[in-house]
Amino acid sequence: VAYRQADLSGPRAASRMLQYMSLSFDVSFEEIFGALCAGATLVLTDEEMRADLHRLAGHLRERRVARVFLPYAALQELASVVVEGGLALPDLAEVYTTGEQLVVTPALREMFGRLTDAELINAYGPSEAHLCTALRLPRDPARWPERPSIGRTVGGVRMYVLDADRRPVPFGVPGELYVGGPVLSPGYLNLPEQTRGRFLPDTYATGPGARFYRTGD
Repeated sequence: VAYRQADLSGPRAASRMLQYMSLSFDVSFEEIFGALCAGATLVLTDEEMRADLHRLAGHLRERRVARVFLPYAALQELASVVVEGGLALPDLAEVYTTGEQLVVTPALREMFGRLTDAELINAYGPSEAHLCTALRLPRDPARWPERPSIGRTVGGVRMYVLDADRRPVPFGVPGELYVGGPVLSPGYLNLPEQTRGRFLPDTYATGPGARFYRTGD
């Protein structure tokens, strides 16, 4: 996870990283070990600050945070705080958002229009496979679509869009997303039936014993 993050991030973003996510959320390990393995400063938060985006915005500015991971809902609230308060976050270089579909709002466009050195990255990955794809949006927020894609696969991830019979669907046809590759969890602890129902043989992979995860997306 840490090496994959190093491949995605620029050198400026790898200097001071925020630890925002709860430890029950897999992204917290990317925050922690991504910072420590890069020799970066890990800037901590507390539970109250996670819920108070006004305090968090001040914390980002005072601690000169360069990279953050935020759930979509928190990102939207932070954008409102920054825009309404006219706040400057000059050290912010990368903002990753995950957890829900990214919908670009006027507040997001305005915030990143002001943060001329910051980039927004839309990341996708279920807990069973962690980070699977990422899309780095253009620097100019005016060019952003309202609903950006989840981007391209990272770190050797395999992804398929399959129909109900697990056959690839044509381009533009709805299907279900399956994830394979080295990112997969072994399964659910002490839940063999649920594991068998979600972690299936990957019939499209070349290696023996390959599996993929049925995301439900």
